[in-house]
Formats: sequence, structure tokens, C-alpha cells
Amino acid sequence: MQLRIWIRVMSAVVVFSAAFGAGAVNATAQGDTECSAATIRGTYGIQMHGTRPVPPALGGGMESVIGVVVRTYDGMGNVTQIDNVKGSVTGITPDRPGFGTYQVSADCTATAEFQPAPGVIILEQMVIVEGGAEIRGMTVSPLAVMVTSVHKRITASAGTPVAPPPPSPCPGTDPFAAIPGLVGDCVNGGWVPRSR
Repeated sequence: MQLRIWIRVMSAVVVFSAAFGAGAVNATAQGDTECSAATIRGTYGIQMHGTRPVPPALGGGMESVIGVVVRTYDGMGNVTQIDNVKGSVTGITPDRPGFGTYQVSADCTATAEFQPAPGVIILEQMVIVEGGAEIRGMTVSPLAVMVTSVHKRITASAGTPVAPPPPSPCPGTDPFAAIPGLVGDCVNGGWVPRSR
């Protein structure tokens, strides 16, 4: 009995990994185009969430953190931003300006190093998708900060609003339908499992 449950769980993991991996193809494979700093020129709305350390003066430990950011990439490797970040212990920090630099590789991976506050330097690793209409990122330094983010372009470099890309259809049929208790939802061109 336990072996059958284990096989079902492992099957779900394999199917989920294959489905998620299919949606995570980099931009080079999607369109045979290369990326550069100019690929992400414009202003992006960013939603972020994760965890970070609580300052020792406030009791230490970790806290959940959420935030929204308006970030502008200049197309030449410089970035400016205004963020609003809220910690579950530290509360909200509104309208905090920041600045930094970014580098883009031809394979559409990128890094950004920015300073959201004096003495605070954050390194973010990113993947550019949909020809620069969207960026997915995660904080890699400081090490204790675990934050992921999704960037959506809201204006091009000249201030012209950017039309959202059409939704990507999910490939094939729901791969989770055959697994008891699960069903798949089509999200951004990939299958995501949820309980029935």
C-alpha cells in the first residue's frame, strides 16, 4: 500500500517537474533571439515576497516580507527604483528610492546589483522571458534573504504603455488528471497542480 502511494507521489513530482520545466524555457530557445541590456529597457512593476532576517534590536529571527516596486532599466546597465516593502515584524517602509546596475547575458539571464537603502546591497539573479515583457528573479545576496520576484514591463523607454503578451496555451492535456486528488490549472503556459 505504501509503495503504491510512494509511486503516485513520485509520478506527480516527475510530471510536475516536466510540466514546470517546459514553461521555463529561456528566451533564446523560445525565439532564437539574443538578449542585451537594451532588451529590458523600460519601467517594470515588480511584486516580491519571501523571508529576511529581523534586526537583533527587534528580537532577531526571521520574518515574512512582501513588497511592490517600480523599477526602471535604462537599457545601458543602470537601474533606479522606488519600493514599498512590508515585514511581518518590522512593518512597512514606504516609497524608498534605490539605484544600481544590471548586466544581461546573450542567453537572457541577467544580474542586478542595487542599493535600496544606505549600506544595503542586494544581488538579484534573473531570467528574461517574453522578449523582455517579463523578468523572473530571486535574491542571491545577502544569503539570509530569500526573496523571489516577478517583473512586468509597464512602459517602454519612451513612456509608451506596453501591450501584454497573449497568454501562452498549455501543452497537451492536464497531466495531473490521472493522479487521484489532483487537477492541473494552466498558468502562464505551464501546468500547476492543485487539490480537487
